[in-house]
Amino acid sequence: MIKAKKASEGEISYLGAEGIKILKSKKKLNKKDLNDMPLTALYSIPAVWKGKRLISAPFFDYSSINGFSLEIKNIDYLL
Repeated sequence: MIKAKKASEGEISYLGAEGIKILKSKKKLNKKDLNDMPLTALYSIPAVWKGKRLISAPFFDYSSINGFSLEIKNIDYLL
């Protein structure tokens, strides 16, 4: 379960290729991260978007809005 601690007009979606590009440019994602995890898994990491603007990527401790963060309550794996 993913919950915002502060109201936002953003939408929870997947990180995707564009999010990875943004995190690389902000120095929040490096080659080690890319080598340690399959690319498809990186693409599917939860993120908050407002249009084409990445607001938050909690797994990489990234937020473009001061004080905005997501709380991740539970992670389950489905087989």
